[in-house]
Amino acid sequence: MEEGLHTKPETDASGHAARKTELSRDRIVNAINYLHFQGRAIYAVFKHVQYNTTVTVEAFPFPCHEDYLHLSWKNQGMLKERSSSYAFQRVLVATGKSIFSLTPDLVDIDEKSISFDMSKVVGTDVTVRTAERYPCLGIDVEMVQNGLSFKGRLNDFSAFSFSAAMSLGNFLSFKYITPKIAITVFIKKGGELLYSGECRVIRHDEGVKERTFVLEPATHHLYRFKPKTHRSPRHRLLPSPNIIFVHPFSGKTVSLKIDEMSGAGFSVIEFYESSTLVPGMILPHVDVEFAYGVKVSCRAQVMTQRVVSDASSPASSNTIVYCGIAILDMDPASQTLVASILHQATNKNAYVCNRIDSDELWKFFFNTGFIYPKKYCSMHQNIDKLKETYRKLYLDSPDIARHFMYRDKGQIQGHIAMIRFFENTWLFHHHASAGIGKAGLVVLDQIGRYVNDVYNMYSSHMQYVICYFRPGNHFPDRVFGGYARYLANPKLCSLDDFAHLLFRKNRHVPCLPAFMTLEPSSASDLFELEDYYSYVSGGLMTTAFELEPASPSHMPIKGIYEKNGMKRDRHFYSLKKGTSLKAVFIANVSDFGLNMSNLTNCVTVFILDEGNLSPDYFYSACNRVVQNYAEDEIPILVYPTSYAEKVALRSDKIYRLWTFNTQHTDHYLGFVSRLVGRK
Repeated sequence: MEEGLHTKPETDASGHAARKTELSRDRIVNAINYLHFQGRAIYAVFKHVQYNTTVTVEAFPFPCHEDYLHLSWKNQGMLKERSSSYAFQRVLVATGKSIFSLTPDLVDIDEKSISFDMSKVVGTDVTVRTAERYPCLGIDVEMVQNGLSFKGRLNDFSAFSFSAAMSLGNFLSFKYITPKIAITVFIKKGGELLYSGECRVIRHDEGVKERTFVLEPATHHLYRFKPKTHRSPRHRLLPSPNIIFVHPFSGKTVSLKIDEMSGAGFSVIEFYESSTLVPGMILPHVDVEFAYGVKVSCRAQVMTQRVVSDASSPASSNTIVYCGIAILDMDPASQTLVASILHQATNKNAYVCNRIDSDELWKFFFNTGFIYPKKYCSMHQNIDKLKETYRKLYLDSPDIARHFMYRDKGQIQGHIAMIRFFENTWLFHHHASAGIGKAGLVVLDQIGRYVNDVYNMYSSHMQYVICYFRPGNHFPDRVFGGYARYLANPKLCSLDDFAHLLFRKNRHVPCLPAFMTLEPSSASDLFELEDYYSYVSGGLMTTAFELEPASPSHMPIKGIYEKNGMKRDRHFYSLKKGTSLKAVFIANVSDFGLNMSNLTNCVTVFILDEGNLSPDYFYSACNRVVQNYAEDEIPILVYPTSYAEKVALRSDKIYRLWTFNTQHTDHYLGFVSRLVGRK
């Protein structure tokens, strides 16, 4: 209520006469002192002596004690011109969902203040709202309808409606607002968007230059992401965590118990009469507290609101509100902690990034045959480097790495890992199981569901996932290769084969002739590489590898690796005959053994003119590119494999690259579920 706003008959939200309850003096005084403590006003109501109209005037209370109440006018001098026309009628104390109507004895009134005798005060609680309304300060509102914008401030809100005081802009009139047509509302604080959505006008006053609108959100169910068949499992944790946040509209701290939680969001329950969560409202900072000292932080948005009756609650408060909240973003460490708790809730033997004894891990890799004799012989000269790399990955738990384990009675039985190797691309690797039960399937399911939970979060940087496997390896070819073949759409999931060979540094090879040059790749070279790959494959590889022509050397992830005491770099080279591009060499440089097959520390070669590039020129270029590496023997991956076959390169195996767009994780989980016989 504001100065000059004529009061209406007191009704509830349904339009029925409001319920009135007599109040004790102590309750009245305590309510007034609370408003003084909060710096909030109460209202004096005056009635015109002739016309029977009323006007309310804001006033700030002094501390109320014993039998005396003193108020100072917010707008001093407001009654000077009206003192002879209006007589005091009552005092209104807004306490949230109710208004106290008081009739104290008037003691004194002047231009600055008004005083009352409270010894015989009569008060009633006029229940005019079914849900409490909360005052706001410093919140901007913009209403847009049919291309016209009106700006103002948010007065107060409940979980079901807003009250906003809107002002006229230049050459505008409130007559341009059509209440029966939806209005798009934007609510901001300090320029940060807190809410946007379509609203209905419930009512408004008749102000000319400033008008108060009461707005109701048009929907109680939003879709931030496309609906999923394979939704993240929801858990009722025991003990249940709390969410704690500063409400973006009221600025007050809110603490709510989580009802159900998944890796993508959570639900909470509020009493209807005191609910605060508005569908569509963004919560910039939410703490999810599992126990004292154990919490994660996230950015979230209220997505759904459902009002139900709760028979277990007292009759006076048996209406409750279920709210679904989506996690918009969460830092990597928090993503890992939440996943570790929820995966344990799903399966007590399923672990995420748990600390382990390094000797136990190496024993598992050898016992399962994941490190087979030939592979070990190729890496044994760098054992110390290998151990140090895995100490950092598994004990330091950097943000660039995740591992998932199945442990039973203290023993590792299944393992899979992933590492962020490009800015927005993660590599699946190290999938192994001891052959006991379904441990291998459990960890495969874990990593898939983890991706499904976090890929929409910006901080996950998980737009693509990739995986190398041997075509003759039955299990990955059935899962990863099988899905790509089933989907049959390389723009969603693609397969590309590479010939693999080991190249020894400084081997005796002829030098490149004068008409052949090896130089840093230009943007036009990478454009041509993209055109070539699109023509021969049409897949996702060059996008997932982030071969941006505009800035091939820009790689922010390099600094993230360095922060974790690790190495990550890459270099582009173009092999040309005159101006004709023959091949592009990409030297990915990382710590030895980051990937067991060392495919994260190797040279990837794209042959664009396989009919006119001799193996001698190929080897000469390789010999120069491998100078970027500290190791003596460097893996080379050659694309396409037809070149290796045509010129009889000393290739020892074929690796198949699976590249997947995570926007289709739901479809992938459905395929895997059918593959393993799980509904």
